[in-house]
Order: sequence, then C-alpha cells, then structure tokens
Amino acid sequence: MIDKINKLKKNNRPYYIATGEYIQQSNGFRVPFYLCHILNELGFEAYVTAKKQAPNLRTPLLTPEIMKKHKEDCREIIAVYTEAMWGNVLSGDVVVRWILNRIGKLFDESSFPHDLFFYWDAVYAKDESAAITLQVPCINEDIFFVDSTKRDRHGFAYYAHKYLRDHNGFIPDEVKNNGISLCQDIIRTHNEIADVLRSVKVLYCFEDSAIALEAAVCGCIVVLVETEFTLFLKDKAKYIDYIVPFEELDINEEFAYLHKAHDNYLKDKEKTETDIRDFIITTQQAVINKNKEADPLLSFVQKYECIYIYGNGLTADVVYNALSAIGANICGFVVSDDYYFDNTHKYGIPVISFSELLRINNSNIGVVAAMIKQYYNQVIPILKRHLINIYNPVLF
Repeated sequence: MIDKINKLKKNNRPYYIATGEYIQQSNGFRVPFYLCHILNELGFEAYVTAKKQAPNLRTPLLTPEIMKKHKEDCREIIAVYTEAMWGNVLSGDVVVRWILNRIGKLFDESSFPHDLFFYWDAVYAKDESAAITLQVPCINEDIFFVDSTKRDRHGFAYYAHKYLRDHNGFIPDEVKNNGISLCQDIIRTHNEIADVLRSVKVLYCFEDSAIALEAAVCGCIVVLVETEFTLFLKDKAKYIDYIVPFEELDINEEFAYLHKAHDNYLKDKEKTETDIRDFIITTQQAVINKNKEADPLLSFVQKYECIYIYGNGLTADVVYNALSAIGANICGFVVSDDYYFDNTHKYGIPVISFSELLRINNSNIGVVAAMIKQYYNQVIPILKRHLINIYNPVLF
C-alpha cells in the first residue's frame, strides 16, 4: 500500500511536525525528528518546526514560505503534534496527536474529537485496548548493547530526573549514597551512560523513561520504583513484573525474577515497521474534516502585533518553534519575578521578567502561556488581574 501511495508523490500530503529543539538526552525531543527523517527517507515530504536540523538526519525546517507554497498548490497538510502542543496552529487538514508521555497535561482525547490519536505506548491511553501505537527506532544499538566480554557487574544506578525536578521527590539516602546518579543534572554522553549501564547490576527508575529500555538493552535489570510518575503502570501487564512499591525498595535485595524490560523492548522493536506503515496509510488516506473550526491560538496570534511567550522551558520551546513557523512576531519570553534565569536572550530574542512586561504597557501585546500544567493556576490569575491579553490553552 505504501508503494502505491508513493507513485503519486506529487499528491502525497506533506507532514508538518511540531517540535522543540533536538535534545540527545531526551527521547521525547528526539523521536519527532526520527519520524520526520523516516518519512523523508520513504519518499514522503516532512518538515519539523525546529530552528535547526537534527545531526545526520533528513529533517528540513518548516518555514512560512513553505507553508505558503503548499497552500498555493492546494496541498492537504498533515499536522503532527505531541502532548506538549495544543490546538492546530499549523492549520493541518489532518491533525495527528502523537502522545509520547502520559496524556492529561493540557488536554485529553475528548477535547479533539476529529483528530487522530497515536500513542508511543498503549498504556498512555485512557482505553489501552483501543489505542493505536506509533513507535519509531529510538535506541542506538551501536551504543547500547551487552558487552559479552564483561562478566562482573557491581552496584546499581538510579534515574529520577523529573521526579526530583518537578515534585521535589524524596530518594532514600541509601540510594543516593550508594548508587550512581544518571539524572540529567550530571552531563554525560550516551556512550558514558551506556558504560555505566553495562557495569551495574540494577537500574532503579523513579519515573517512566527511555533510559529503562537503554538499560535493558545493556543487559541491566530494570526496577521501576512506584512513584507518582510510575503509578499508572502498576496494573499494566507489560510492567507489573518489575515495578516495586517505594516502601519495599531494598537495594540489598537479590532479584530472583527475570525482568521483562528487554522482552518488551524486542516486541516493540518488531512492531515498529508495522506502526510506521499503518501511520502513513491512515494519515494519507484520512477523510478531511471539511467543517474544521479556526484554531483559537492561531486567531489569537494574528490579532496582536507582538507576541510574548510566558515560559522558559521545553514546552515554551515547542510553542516558540510552532509560532515561528507560521510567521508570528515573537518579541520575547517572560518568566516570573521569582524565577532565576541567567540567559537574557533565547533564540536571539529577550527573556524578561513579569515586572518588565508590565512596564511595556502596550495594548497590541499578546501573551501565550506555555508551561507545564502545575504552574498555570499560579500564573494565569496574575496576568488577568493586570488586564494582560492572555491565551491560556487550558481553557480551550
């Protein structure tokens, strides 16, 4: 079926993929580039909204000029958004929601009844049995592999990046003092991470992360510690054999069972080609929603001469890239007064405090909130109190 579609290359629907910047250490910020690369390698036309291409990949950048040309040629567009981006600001005729992590940060499936939903893992869906998966190869097995020459493994490593960063999670002293931290605050290359995973017996993972798969491929036992970041996996058959309640965590325990992380990886790897094939067929042949409504974010951006993005994290990066691709005039990023930041510019535009924003006092300014959901309830009321024109995606 893909071969038949490829014979009509001129009529193939281009893919616009909303992304942040390519981050080697983050699976969620790598795989959109991998998807773009694979689609182009298969003879389709795909673009990312990032400011620079991924190294060694075919990931052309989406620009207002490309979008204009496609519109003039009456091309039907497939817009792909992860859970970090809402709405349909890229004006896709077919809209794909590719859920790479737990859904519910900003929306759920019921908010977008006409969109196509694909999931990195079926466990992220509300109805796991009905979820359609889309996985692409994400682990470099030239780096992550079992070294058959190394027989002895000693000690353990642990990963708890979001668990510590976002929720001030508690990690037992015996873990911190005796284990090797693979958290992202310690800068390591993938080769260095792989070396650690080949040297230790166990990886304790305090959150759902691709590093669990990398550990499994390196022959390391994976133990998922039951926290708010893994609790949703507790009753899932795929994970139940290697998730451990926090209060039962014992680093001295010898795990008698054979964990299934590696088996799960091999099954998912076999399914990857089918996932990609089904994704292409589904999106290329999807029926266009002729009655689609105008995207509220796009309407908001077009209303104001100058747009500021409230946020300075990875969500803000995704939003910035998408708005840049449609030609929005982005004047800067805004952070709260009590937020420490040492970069006065980002992507060549200013990063300012909330107090500085108030001093601008321009009715032609619009502010787009772009942060993780836990901060919305703190920030939005303050912005409204100062009568700032604010786009709050949680309300749409």
